[in-house]
Amino acid sequence: MNHRNVRIKNIGAVIFSFLLIGCGVPAVSTHPAIAQSPAIASIIPSNTPGAPKPTLLLPVGRTAIVGGNKFQVFVDSEQYTPTPAYDDYGGYWIEVPYDPKKNYKVALRFAITNTNKGLYREEGEHTEKWLTPSPLIDSDNPGLVEKANQLTGNFNTYEEKARSIHEFIIGYLTFQPYGRHYLSSASETYRLEYGTCVNYARLFVALSRAANVPARTVWGATFNNGEYEHHHEWAEYMDNDGYWHPLDLSYTTSFELSDVNYLDLIYSSEENPLYERSTSEPYSKNMPQYIVFDTTASPYDGRLGFTFVENNFPISYVVENVFVLSEIPHMVPQKVP
Repeated sequence: MNHRNVRIKNIGAVIFSFLLIGCGVPAVSTHPAIAQSPAIASIIPSNTPGAPKPTLLLPVGRTAIVGGNKFQVFVDSEQYTPTPAYDDYGGYWIEVPYDPKKNYKVALRFAITNTNKGLYREEGEHTEKWLTPSPLIDSDNPGLVEKANQLTGNFNTYEEKARSIHEFIIGYLTFQPYGRHYLSSASETYRLEYGTCVNYARLFVALSRAANVPARTVWGATFNNGEYEHHHEWAEYMDNDGYWHPLDLSYTTSFELSDVNYLDLIYSSEENPLYERSTSEPYSKNMPQYIVFDTTASPYDGRLGFTFVENNFPISYVVENVFVLSEIPHMVPQKVP
């Protein structure tokens, strides 16, 4: 995709229009790793004198960028094309100029039009990251290692192992929300035997990694009860050829997920440094960057603030999230369970 930067004058309203056109064939990305990416280096500015002016940083997932998909940005009828930056965790982000003194709105709009997204492969990707334990994905827990061996010991391919783990979790866990469930590690969910979509996804990823199958979580929105703003978390695993396969374990139980009812936004949120910054750093007038993705009154209500522009259920949707820039400094860090 060619990205052309257009000068912005007299900023009033910014509308992001994303057209998702699944080509049904594997999508391949060759973006450099986050540590080597100049785009990411500019996306995470320092607080030193001469640092870039404040910007709004928004997650746009992966299916809106790769695989033949298109998106457009308009600023007061002028086309504006930010360069998406790959975060090395599976997803992409874009920057928008931000001035808290100007009361203009940013509308992040996605047009989701095809159920067949195809598969995705990152050229030169290092799989060690997706096999490594982390505090919430504690795949080195002895109980999880033992269970993973029991579930996958008779299988050879990553797909066979992932399917066995997928079937186990669906039958093992009970969907039951509880306070601060988003802080529970995979091993704690295994012990409790219940949880929410977040806990289902983390347990799948942890058991997969314990079985030497690369895996990570996916964070986004889903269509449910006539609305497309519900926060959800699912997962994906890598097959032996290096392609990622999304799947769900709670909202649906699809092992081969390719569904217009899912909008991916952030990958590997439990380990993604950009997501961590968005939930741990308070907003202030001196902060050079604002990471937001929820415009609801409460950041803990399981909703992200998307509203319908078009609802052509079940074929396609157009949804948008509107940010009033003058209100951003008053927002709390946005973490949705």
